[in-house]
Amino acid sequence: MDDNDQPPNAPTAADEAETTGCGVCGSDAFETAYKTRLCASCRTQLANRPIPAGIRVVVGVALALAVIASIKFPASLRMAIAEERANRAEARSDYANAEKQLLLVTKAYPDYDDGLVSLAKDSYKAGDYEVTVNTVNQLVGRSLDKEDVTEIEQIEADLEKKFAPEPKGTAK
Repeated sequence: MDDNDQPPNAPTAADEAETTGCGVCGSDAFETAYKTRLCASCRTQLANRPIPAGIRVVVGVALALAVIASIKFPASLRMAIAEERANRAEARSDYANAEKQLLLVTKAYPDYDDGLVSLAKDSYKAGDYEVTVNTVNQLVGRSLDKEDVTEIEQIEADLEKKFAPEPKGTAK
């Protein structure tokens, strides 16, 4: 059989010589207990290679993010629980308790528009008009859903009717 008749991937004499020794240094004293053909010194040298800096940076950033997330998670969970308690209290028409829970949520997350809208509605229904007015003032200039805007405008109109000074010259 000629050299030209060999399949293209058949090992050559040079390949067989390479596989008889260590895959790194070519030493004949390779360890047979492992699948990869390496001598003891090359195996030790490869095992003791330092971790590349890029991998260290990525692992460090991932660990830092995990620590930050684990620190913030309990507070976020408490706020989610408080909001759920507020929703349940609102469903029971217990607006004072709903207001109390929403005050916790909006204190922790002052830019949470849905929480502020709910606080405005529940504090109004609970009769705590000071909290209602302060909350409505916080909502001024924010982009809200049309439904929320309509409800807030209705609350403002009702508050103006209740607390607007009577025009001069009109006596009861």
